[in-house]
Amino acid sequence: MPRLAVLGDVHGHFGYLEESIAAIASERPDGLLLVGDLGFEQDLGGSAGRVLEAASALGVDVLFVPGNHDLPELPDAGRARNADRRRLEICGLTVWGFGGSPRAFGFPHEWPEAAVPRALDRSVDLLLLHCPPHGCGLDLTTRGQHVGSQALRALLAAARPRLALCGHIHEAPGCEVVEGVPCVNAGSLGPPFGAPQIVILDWQPSGIEVRHAVLSYAPQPCSAPWCSGEVASPPPGVRRWRLP
Repeated sequence: MPRLAVLGDVHGHFGYLEESIAAIASERPDGLLLVGDLGFEQDLGGSAGRVLEAASALGVDVLFVPGNHDLPELPDAGRARNADRRRLEICGLTVWGFGGSPRAFGFPHEWPEAAVPRALDRSVDLLLLHCPPHGCGLDLTTRGQHVGSQALRALLAAARPRLALCGHIHEAPGCEVVEGVPCVNAGSLGPPFGAPQIVILDWQPSGIEVRHAVLSYAPQPCSAPWCSGEVASPPPGVRRWRLP
């Protein structure tokens, strides 16, 4: 059964990306999934391309969705394919992707909630999202606000995939069951609340083993104006979940 690695929002943080890619290589995965926000605003296309080049250098198939900070039409690159609103396969698993986030701040890849499909083919194994579903621990900001998508939550309830992956809310990495579907927020490499971190998924006949590993680093106060110097990056260490 396949082993898949997952990387959260990179935001052009190439130092943490290099460390995280090295940690993934040591895990010898069969594939890699990226949940979006690859580049940084000053060079959206070029910086995202550097991330996809580094991901492809692992020598395994890669699927990604663009985040709300990315260009929605990011092209396939090397072994990396854009899964946004596409049904693709990786390591024998059927994946459907939906990048971007609900309209809020005028970023490049935003959409109205009505753009999210109400249902999907039940044969989809994995939803590859950027934005988390609304009203859970994976979309909770440090201000106590739930900022995920109501429509994506409804899609989870209708589609019932085996697993959903997301990012977007940097301070909320973790694993939680939402509408009966296990969901994983992979966390962020880039600021705010960034850290070198990876998620490893071991798909087995009896279930899915999830590991969230935060590598050794020195957490720094957040510099974003809405964070007021908070330190909310995850502490180094490994968390594990066993999913049915």
